[in-house]
Amino acid sequence: MNKITGRCFLLFVVVSLAINIGGCSMPGMTGSDPSLAETQIAVGIQSTMLVMQQQTLEAVQNAPTAAPTYTPYPTYTPEAPVVAPVVETVVVQASEVPVEFTPTVDMADRIRAANILVYEDIRGYTTLLPYVHEVINRMGFSGGKIVEVGDAVGDFKEQLLSSTQWDLIIVASEARGSIRGEFWDYIITHVNDDAGLIIEMWYLDDIANGKIAGILGKCGVKFQKDWSYGSGGNPLDYSIYLLDPSNEVLTNPNTGISLSNPSYFFWNPGDVGDLVKIGAGGDAKIVAGLYPQEENSYGVITTCLEGRMVLQTFDTHDYDPYITKALWENYITTTLTNHFKKLDE
Repeated sequence: MNKITGRCFLLFVVVSLAINIGGCSMPGMTGSDPSLAETQIAVGIQSTMLVMQQQTLEAVQNAPTAAPTYTPYPTYTPEAPVVAPVVETVVVQASEVPVEFTPTVDMADRIRAANILVYEDIRGYTTLLPYVHEVINRMGFSGGKIVEVGDAVGDFKEQLLSSTQWDLIIVASEARGSIRGEFWDYIITHVNDDAGLIIEMWYLDDIANGKIAGILGKCGVKFQKDWSYGSGGNPLDYSIYLLDPSNEVLTNPNTGISLSNPSYFFWNPGDVGDLVKIGAGGDAKIVAGLYPQEENSYGVITTCLEGRMVLQTFDTHDYDPYITKALWENYITTTLTNHFKKLDE
């Protein structure tokens, strides 16, 4: 039985007693006033009830309070917002001017289909091999016009005056023949139209002040002196130094060019060739010469006209044929490449 239940039982007993007392008189009290007795009983009961209420309140206040049961809320994790991809709409307006599409042509294909005119006077000598002719054959030209006139100067003139737009003109005048005078007027006409030009000659000293001067001036090169081989001379004195080893005429497409091994085919004592120097105007550059420190003189291989012209002033057959044929392929590739680049400007 807890304290509150006990007190309720006690209250019940007290009230019961009061009722019984109200029905009879207490001993020793005679003639007592019944109303007074009832009043006293009521007051007693009230007092007792007040005491019990106070005790009950104290018991309730002092009773240990049980901690309320806490039910945690579930944890809420918001989902990441879904971002729709931004699609940018680009409106392209058609040009009112029609655009003409020109297919790209590979440079190798353009070179292969070039128009080339070749004068090579060595073709008249059965004891000599025509190196230029051999190089032309192995380069596999097709689709263009290749005309090799050999040493026939009349045919050469006819082709120069024809309506053909030559991409490259080659003058390989090595076998003691020569192209002179009016031929240079015909040739410079094609050069002025951006044709490529390769000249091989050993006799520049004889014609430097003639009509070839127009081409030399355009190139920016001048005749310096004759180059000869005397009796008892040291052949190594005729080795050629590469002054610009990275130049395209020495590297494209063939590398490993060396002209330090003369074979003296034409080298009975006498004329070997000519030496040139840089002159006014033009863009001439000496690529190979007799001295490693002389970049502006004593030249034997010179390029100019933005790489469209090569001037060689020694005989091809006086050096290793394997090397000189590789060098000629470089000459042809370089001059044609720069010719076509010029046409594209």
